[in-house]
Amino acid sequence: MDAEKFERKVTRQMEDYFSQYPQHIEHTKRVLGYAKQIMNAEGGDSTVITAAALLHDIGLLESKRKYGSYAGKYQQIEGPPIARKFLEEADASPELIDEVCAIVGSHHTRGVINTTNFHVIWDADWLVNFATLHGKESQQKKAELIDKLLITETGKKMARNIYLSS
Repeated sequence: MDAEKFERKVTRQMEDYFSQYPQHIEHTKRVLGYAKQIMNAEGGDSTVITAAALLHDIGLLESKRKYGSYAGKYQQIEGPPIARKFLEEADASPELIDEVCAIVGSHHTRGVINTTNFHVIWDADWLVNFATLHGKESQQKKAELIDKLLITETGKKMARNIYLSS
């Protein structure tokens, strides 16, 4: 399957799954956009990064249903089986499925996976979530958090441009 067709298929799966939750679709699309920007500078496998960005939060609804919480630890449990099902339906290779599911299953736990693909997803997700979690911090504290939380130089530069330019 060509890359564009694969991306459309996985995007459609994600949108269908989150059809009642437009905020999750919007978040996911923003993560994908940042992931592509970071990947263009840092490298990585575009198919893995695209699929992982589109499916990184796919465990949200099951986490809420089973545990009454959207907590990352629950997303990491519930997301991989759903991601695996979607990727199998999209005719992804077993290697791609395994790598994407590993990223989905650890996207809230830094250091478990030390690959460019993971780093791109980690930073893209933080770029979207940073304002919600740290938007009211001082400029100095934001700068410290950016250096502490983000991994790639591109992600850090983007975060500084977004959150420190006034």
